[in-house]
Amino acid sequence: MKTIVLNKWSDVVLPERGRYQMAITRDRKIVFIEDDMNEHINKNQRTFREDFTVNVLDRNDLTSFVTKDLPFPPMDIDTYTDGTFLLVSGRCWKGHDWVQKNARRCSADGECLDEFVLGDGISTLAIDDEDKIWVGYFDEGVYGNLGWDEPIGRSGLVAFSESGEILFQPKLPMIHELLSLNVDRADSVYAYYTLFSSIVHFDHFEEVQNSEIHQSIDVGPIMLLGDELLLTFVYRTRALSLLKKHEGVFKKEKEFRLEDADGNDLNKGNAVIRMRGNHLFLLNDSGVYQVEMSAEMLA
Repeated sequence: MKTIVLNKWSDVVLPERGRYQMAITRDRKIVFIEDDMNEHINKNQRTFREDFTVNVLDRNDLTSFVTKDLPFPPMDIDTYTDGTFLLVSGRCWKGHDWVQKNARRCSADGECLDEFVLGDGISTLAIDDEDKIWVGYFDEGVYGNLGWDEPIGRSGLVAFSESGEILFQPKLPMIHELLSLNVDRADSVYAYYTLFSSIVHFDHFEEVQNSEIHQSIDVGPIMLLGDELLLTFVYRTRALSLLKKHEGVFKKEKEFRLEDADGNDLNKGNAVIRMRGNHLFLLNDSGVYQVEMSAEMLA
């Protein structure tokens, strides 16, 4: 098995819950919230108001701020180009006289700047370098639940303006749910979706590629290197796998071991892997590791 060496990026060790609730920003920072969101599931969403602490890690520099009276438990987070933050709940309730606003834009001081609706059933989201919000939806967001007869996420993927107006809803064939996004720039938006296992690439709102992934392959975080190479991590098998396109279908080519500079295995226990652009981050009980991937490294 070939090896990929990751560099130590930070000595800060995130708590396990924070690792799974964290995101990598476009400027390669880590943002996370430590709260146990399961504690808020059964609370009245009409009257829900809680304070949450947002943590920002830039190598060994850890800062935080509190956003007060948030009307939802935040499951996803990212940053705009001006450094403000977007906090989003994956669930969004709708009644005959009320729709829950499940997105808040706030300053680095926690001040609420805007609130709007992104719909129910959000599985993942990311903001591109032009401040468009790309949102993927799981099955309940596609088919409708929690009062949504005509769900916002029925296309599986939606691009919004920075203030929540719908800009783009692609027609993805046989969409069941969208499970992974990798968004760095507006010209490099990559999404993985099912019913049939497919990877799609958008340049702004133009579909550049839509390719099948062999059905026997589980897909987690995704990274495209050119048009022919797809890197993904599967938590079930804890394997970092390279897929290569053969006759239009991505098929598994090889697996990689992840090590530090001293040859220690990094990918074990409760390690968490995230990808943004061509950067791979690994968080474990020793800190944070990072590597900028290239096609040459995978040869």
